[in-house]
Amino acid sequence: MSEKVNNISQLHPFEEVIGVLHELIEDGGVLVARIGEICVALPWELEERINGLIGHKIGVLRTDLLEKPYLMRALVEDMNCKNKELVV
Repeated sequence: MSEKVNNISQLHPFEEVIGVLHELIEDGGVLVARIGEICVALPWELEERINGLIGHKIGVLRTDLLEKPYLMRALVEDMNCKNKELVV
């Protein structure tokens, strides 16, 4: 899981990245998630929660809350409903 990644983004409060979680990478002590076309730095505390979502469409939202700085959701597409959300 360790490799060098170029162009790592950091989410600012109220920014969200949505896309398929392709992989988690350790880069210089930083947890990097490749979500869609974007590589975003995330805190290591999220690794256990997000690891099981590789291959799934997710959303990661940065908040301004000290107790919950990141919110994650798994997005499931269904023929009867455009998007169903599962908060993780």
